[in-house]
Amino acid sequence: MDLARPLTLEPVLNGADALFLLFAGDLLGPSTDVAGVLDVVKAAGVRRVVLLSSQGAGTRPGLVPHSRMASFEEAVRQSSLEWTILRPSGFFTYTFAWVRPICEHGVAAAPLRTWRCRSSIRRTSRRWRRRTGTRGARMC
Repeated sequence: MDLARPLTLEPVLNGADALFLLFAGDLLGPSTDVAGVLDVVKAAGVRRVVLLSSQGAGTRPGLVPHSRMASFEEAVRQSSLEWTILRPSGFFTYTFAWVRPICEHGVAAAPLRTWRCRSSIRRTSRRWRRRTGTRGARMC
């Protein structure tokens, strides 16, 4: 099964009445055929789709990949399927991944807003090293 090739979904949809849909990684690219996926889903007799989206699709729809997810949401809304769209802000967010963009650009793109917090990260890093008595890795 490969969401990039919607017809490969047919065998796994047999007998299903609902589908939890998650697009991530390369599937957030412009070549993903969400309408094609939904057509295969409808043809298989699935009645309901739950799309895991992102809070950023609503709060920052102009930014990639949020703009792609917003277009996926619209495709789901326009389908004749029953639908639910979930917009979480994060699941056990790995915020350490933000260190590099903050160090290099002074910005961390987040669903809620863009932060300029280089000095805040440095202060937090120093506090953590003091509190734990470790030298630890310098973040920036």
